Amino acid sequence: MNISNDKYFGFHQPVEYLSDSVIGYLSAEEPLSIRSSANKEYACFAIWEEGRSKEKDVVECLRERFDIVADFLVYWSDKHYKRNIQRLYQRPGEHSGTGYDKKIGKPPFRFVIVEDINPSYAWMRSVSGVIEPSNRNVVETKYELRSWFERQYQVHSSNNIGEFYFQAILMLGETLLYESIRSRDSDLKIINKDLEGAEGWKDWKELFKVLNFCSNYLVLRNFDQLPNDASDGDVDFLCDNYQLLASAANIFQKAGRTYKGVVEVSGARIPIDIRFVGDGYYSAAWQKDMLRRRLLSDGMYVPSIDDYFFSILYHCKIHKKTLSLRYQDLLQDLAERMRFDWFLDVDLHNDAMVAEILKGYMGFNNYYYEKPIDHGVYENKGVVRVVKQASFMSKGVSSWARVLKRGLRPLLLLRRRVLLYLR
Repeated sequence: MNISNDKYFGFHQPVEYLSDSVIGYLSAEEPLSIRSSANKEYACFAIWEEGRSKEKDVVECLRERFDIVADFLVYWSDKHYKRNIQRLYQRPGEHSGTGYDKKIGKPPFRFVIVEDINPSYAWMRSVSGVIEPSNRNVVETKYELRSWFERQYQVHSSNNIGEFYFQAILMLGETLLYESIRSRDSDLKIINKDLEGAEGWKDWKELFKVLNFCSNYLVLRNFDQLPNDASDGDVDFLCDNYQLLASAANIFQKAGRTYKGVVEVSGARIPIDIRFVGDGYYSAAWQKDMLRRRLLSDGMYVPSIDDYFFSILYHCKIHKKTLSLRYQDLLQDLAERMRFDWFLDVDLHNDAMVAEILKGYMGFNNYYYEKPIDHGVYENKGVVRVVKQASFMSKGVSSWARVLKRGLRPLLLLRRRVLLYLR
């Protein structure tokens, strides 16, 4: 596994509570010109069919308040019109009837990228009831423009920098978005284009390029053949927002179990499981830590090596009825690479022994067992019974906890030195 040394990268957010959800979307290889800073940031506006009756006035208002970076007249195909709306608004069950959507109307529509040189953030409530960090300058401008029309919602905008990256990359794609922000050409351009991935993805690399822009995710396991191939037949993601990931990746979600679905890559329909913070697949605290410690490898995000080891150990002993030879070999290989000498004598078929290891690791990190909301996930009750005791375990009670502390201390010290160096 080729892990990039550039573990922490991205851009600064104007508010701290946004940074965890959007930091790291842009990789070190991507140009600085497309990144936002604490002093300025990008936003996007869409002017739907009825709003175009006053589009000159709308664009002039945007020009007075922001710097216009790019301006497009966008045509969507009838074939993907409904699906484009579902993905853009992250509402897979809506807009499924016939004809054009009452709010958006018939294409084409204007799509304008602006730069706000003095963003001002606050907790704001959207029309859908979501209370989220929002750029007040952008949102208040949107509301004012909407008041110009009898029909509601004729002007759309991103509410924050995270929404901008999600909507802009899907609308324009990587190449056109880069070119637009580099050139800063505000002349109107006509494009005939559905959202990225509308016809499926050419390959995994194309899909991951989009996810790297707009989703805080990682591939949990079986990524050795990715991004070239999905060797295990399915792909398991971990993220902090499963609907955002599903909409960005154009995953066709199962009704009633929307964290599962299929995605079309290279002409094949690949089953997808989306695990997300708070779903109980792992401890929520552990899930957050895994995302915070993720690494970029071959153009996709994967767990850090220690998270990979312990999450695989947890998965194959709690989520699986039997231990496969593949996982057994993988765990031994990872243990050797991390110099876990204490693991050499562990019998992975001994549930009691492995349960004590998991209890020791989880207790040390304050990770507690949580029951998955996915009822199809198997539960090894014998191991779970022991692991649950981690919530009552004080440091030093378990001999395995002491062994783990000794084994992990050099890794933790090394990580601290690396972080200090990268600063």
